[in-house]
Amino acid sequence: MYLASNNKKALFVEKYVTCATLITLVRLVLIVPIVYFIQSEKWTDAFGWFVGAALTDGIDGAVARSMNECTFFGAALDAFIDKIFIISITVALMCSRHFTCFIPFWFSCFVIVRECAQLIGCVAVYWYCGSIEIRPLFLGKCTMFLYLCLTSLVLYQAVCKKSDTSLLYLILLVFIVGSISFAQYCYIAYKSIKAQQKLSNRV
Repeated sequence: MYLASNNKKALFVEKYVTCATLITLVRLVLIVPIVYFIQSEKWTDAFGWFVGAALTDGIDGAVARSMNECTFFGAALDAFIDKIFIISITVALMCSRHFTCFIPFWFSCFVIVRECAQLIGCVAVYWYCGSIEIRPLFLGKCTMFLYLCLTSLVLYQAVCKKSDTSLLYLILLVFIVGSISFAQYCYIAYKSIKAQQKLSNRV
């Protein structure tokens, strides 16, 4: 999610606590029971809690727009928690004894590297340029949606104790869309840095 901020001070003059940010923070808190249930192999509980947490990803943005509470802090918090959420759940699944029955190891490594690279890149661009744009990108939203669908399917199949080829197709789809989305983010970051360099040269 993206919302423009012209300078670093903007972060400190906005309203921190809103209904939308509280919903976003709920998603952060829900990571703990989800990881616990995955590690305990209580798949039904893990599936239920994950679906509940996934729903908050769409609700917080809708609440922010409906209540006119869209802020740089809220957008940045939502994006950060999304990364933590994805990485935590993926690592938890990787550590599960039955993990390889559902998701290939290489795919989980791809997810973790992608999310970490985006997070580090976002921070780097912010400190280099003195500002950052946090706005919704269609492919980024698609990647998040597909990941949530994929993880829901993984947990559901764990509950049913079976796996089918539909999971493989969804994994490949997430990989393709996620790769294109990552390339798009890299291109945007590159343009931001080049624009800042030109501005610095003029000064």
